Amino acid sequence: MTRSAIRPTIKKYVRHLRAVLYAGLLCAALAGLWMSVQAQDGTIPLPGTARETPVYQTLTSSAPGFGQQVALDGDWLVTSTYANDLLIYHRDSSGQYVTHSTIAVEEYDGYLSNAPTFGLENNRLFISGKNWDDWEPGIVLVYEPNEANVWTLITTVQQTADISWFSNRIVIDKSGEQFLHNGLVYRRGTDGIWFLVAEDADGNSISGDSLLAGFMSDKDLYIHTVDFYRYNGEEWGFEHSIDQSNLFGASIVVEGNTAFISGADETSNFVEVINYDGSEWEFGQTIRPISPSGEDSDNFGFRMVVDGDQMVITRLSDTAGFSSLYLYHRTGNLWSLVGEIDLPGFGYEFFGYGNSDIEAGVVAVGDIGYSFDTMGNESFAPKIYIFSEDDFTPPPVTPDVTPDVTPDVSQ
Repeated sequence: MTRSAIRPTIKKYVRHLRAVLYAGLLCAALAGLWMSVQAQDGTIPLPGTARETPVYQTLTSSAPGFGQQVALDGDWLVTSTYANDLLIYHRDSSGQYVTHSTIAVEEYDGYLSNAPTFGLENNRLFISGKNWDDWEPGIVLVYEPNEANVWTLITTVQQTADISWFSNRIVIDKSGEQFLHNGLVYRRGTDGIWFLVAEDADGNSISGDSLLAGFMSDKDLYIHTVDFYRYNGEEWGFEHSIDQSNLFGASIVVEGNTAFISGADETSNFVEVINYDGSEWEFGQTIRPISPSGEDSDNFGFRMVVDGDQMVITRLSDTAGFSSLYLYHRTGNLWSLVGEIDLPGFGYEFFGYGNSDIEAGVVAVGDIGYSFDTMGNESFAPKIYIFSEDDFTPPPVTPDVTPDVTPDVSQ
């Protein structure tokens, strides 16, 4: 073979060798990228299998009760413990929530509060207290951060009505200018003084001039009736009732001119969206889980939190399956499912009783971490999971949101 014939052959092999080398480098790069995705995501996504839950941040504590109550407001996050402490976190410049301070509310002037209930809205922290020994009227402590971001007791709202409520629940208006505590509604005047505007107003949610209250049936202890009340500037007046099937009103939220009421029928659990047009409430949308006949329907709507045009619906699992958070966005008056997060193994006793909150696209959910071994020994490993909107997995199909339930509305 001549030299002129050998030269093209060598060139051909060099070209082949170079192609193989490039292919190997490309495969190595793809493999590295694949491993990087696997490392970030926890598992390799496969069709029909759930991904490992992405978590933006996890807050942990050894204190029992941590995460059972969670509240978000601006850059603040607050939770409580069974030791009657309120733990306050603040979001730093990197977007992470860091420990800020603690408010000890074990006892205030004789008012005991085991695992105190609280609300956080519009840069105000409301803490409820009640003297369980003497059954005296309750008290509400109102804190605000000063210029140095130190939470300071601004005022105490002492209840003067002679009441004996078995609950110590406090419900806060999103405005931070109104709250409902033990059946009493208080509003903040222009002078900063809180004044009583209604008594015997036991309710589940309050917003502006609207208050919603759910009532149980004496027969089976399921909530069947939701009453609507409206404030006319002087007093709260009854508007109408909605009667529905079992569990209707198990979770009730009103924000602005929209009410959200969870329920269940022979098809599945659902959330009813009802809009106020300025003169009356009208049914607008029925939100159902993606698979109404499957496990997704179990306890769908157990808890709901709303922030403007964003809503999170919690589905708790009472089995060893998944509990889920569903994120919805509103366009006009229509709510659409944006994404879902599955939380493996969380049920009633583990998933913080479904307590969660949403604020400007940030979702916090508590997991009290309760467990026990075969000997019955109890343990707690509580956490608060914080998710961003990007952590939610988009839905595979469009959920059924057709209003196919017509509740009985009696004036």
